[in-house]
Amino acid sequence: MRMGNWRSVGKWILVGTFLFLLFASREWWLAGVARLWMAADEPEPADAIVVLGGGLQSRPFEAAELYRMGYAPLVLVMRNALRKTDAMGITVDDTTAAVKVLQAMQVPDSAIRVTDDFVFSTADEAAITAEWAKIHGWAMVLVPTNPFHTRRVRWLFRRALKGTECRVRTPIVLLETHAPTAWWKNEAGLVAFQNEVIKYAYSRLRAILGLPLTRRIAAGVTADGRPIAESE
Repeated sequence: MRMGNWRSVGKWILVGTFLFLLFASREWWLAGVARLWMAADEPEPADAIVVLGGGLQSRPFEAAELYRMGYAPLVLVMRNALRKTDAMGITVDDTTAAVKVLQAMQVPDSAIRVTDDFVFSTADEAAITAEWAKIHGWAMVLVPTNPFHTRRVRWLFRRALKGTECRVRTPIVLLETHAPTAWWKNEAGLVAFQNEVIKYAYSRLRAILGLPLTRRIAAGVTADGRPIAESE
């Protein structure tokens, strides 16, 4: 065999060895990628716990637990734009459901606040929280969310809170499907990680270009003027 052919075979052997080692060590490096992406904070005493829209099966529960542990005297619930089925009375909107979860978890009504403005995105939620922080002189807010969402939440909230005395911490809502050692083994984890990487990059790009960080796409309004969000 000619020298050139041996070199070609050698290259393929090296490539094959690299791919094999990559596959064999996937549990180690995929878990490492997830941990590097997460922006997890330990909770600290705060002025308010913010319940973001979405994540109805996890975020309000974590917020209630943090409240019951004494981390903050107030829970701020974001008012989500309605879905079409909410406006028709077929389903309960996420805001109402989140409040009901908090109440069921023994958070008193006196400790629950719901924003007046409707939100369409995490950027909206960060901006509204910053307004509340300025008005009430808050020094710290806790924003519990799923592991992969923490990086974007932390960046958006820090950006919105710039110029105030308020800081943000992002405690993780523990989800088995999002665990560093398991996220690539199930569809929910894969989709969540992929979506957050794309959304984070998209938000940073819009910020660099000086564009608004959120695009409000409404499918209409109810008779009393409440916005209906476009959704699947």
